[in-house]
Amino acid sequence: MSNKVYDSVFRAIVTKKPRILIPLVNTLFQKDYPANHRPIIEHNELFKLSYGAGLEQVVTDLVFSIGSDRYHLECQSTDDGTMLVRMFEYDSMLSLRNSQQVGNRLMVNFPESAVMYLRTPRDEYQHYIIEIHAGANRIEHQIPIINVNDYSIEQIADCGLWMFVPFYLFRYEKRFKAINNDDVLIAELIRDIANVFVVIQRQMAEEKLDNSTASLLVDCMSRVSEKLTKNHIKLKKEVLAMLESEVLTFSYEKYFEEGREEGREEGREEGREEGMTTGIDYGLKIAINRLIQSGNSIEDISRSLAISTEEIVRILALPELPDALCL
Repeated sequence: MSNKVYDSVFRAIVTKKPRILIPLVNTLFQKDYPANHRPIIEHNELFKLSYGAGLEQVVTDLVFSIGSDRYHLECQSTDDGTMLVRMFEYDSMLSLRNSQQVGNRLMVNFPESAVMYLRTPRDEYQHYIIEIHAGANRIEHQIPIINVNDYSIEQIADCGLWMFVPFYLFRYEKRFKAINNDDVLIAELIRDIANVFVVIQRQMAEEKLDNSTASLLVDCMSRVSEKLTKNHIKLKKEVLAMLESEVLTFSYEKYFEEGREEGREEGREEGREEGMTTGIDYGLKIAINRLIQSGNSIEDISRSLAISTEEIVRILALPELPDALCL
């Protein structure tokens, strides 16, 4: 995935919340791993011998294992026509990483691999197929393809494909120019985004999605949307205003919840109160800083959050976020 913002968001999701991969793997490969399984994220750097240049580093998007099963996932923003060849190259190198040689026999295992597209590919195949011929023998290596834009927010929730949420706005990208010049279309898009958060809140209420994961998804969606709408000023302003309010809500709830838990672990009434207060303050500090970075003044933030400018100054003066509360 060539775009650094999309790449960093993808990596943040899978490294901070690796269990989010379980429903995706179950969907792609018809597995039935339980939701509490924790995938192990492996090194994604590979090395190949390049003639005249020595060892050349190749970086994949994601390599992970669930039990004894190994997987390779590429998150691709655009179909550039090279994916099939690259998948064969990556998978060949990955098969050698855990190969075994016994006497005159080399045993290699290709990982189960898939490609996740953020933009709809030109040819809407369900699989890539690598056909390997060795004399009279033929082997097919099938690589499932999944397109984020094929899933509504209701389908995302039903399948548990929460890692699609940050990239939700890609489905509108081809219409951005028209939407940017039409207030009615902007309003329709904002309503659709609002529905995303209604579904998230409903899943949280049903305890199918935890607050920490929801907070991460909302934050990542804001980062992706800011990049995606950068050339459409009016649309960007409306979308980010909507998302910033949601970031504030989920950050507040997340750090309140973590502060309360921290206080509970202290085992003392004063510890609980202190933990709750700390969590709320740091949730507000994160949200305030993001609002400032988006161009909001202290006075604007004061009106939006219904807190005094003096309280905002106090919160901003807090020391760096403790490791225990880091996202």
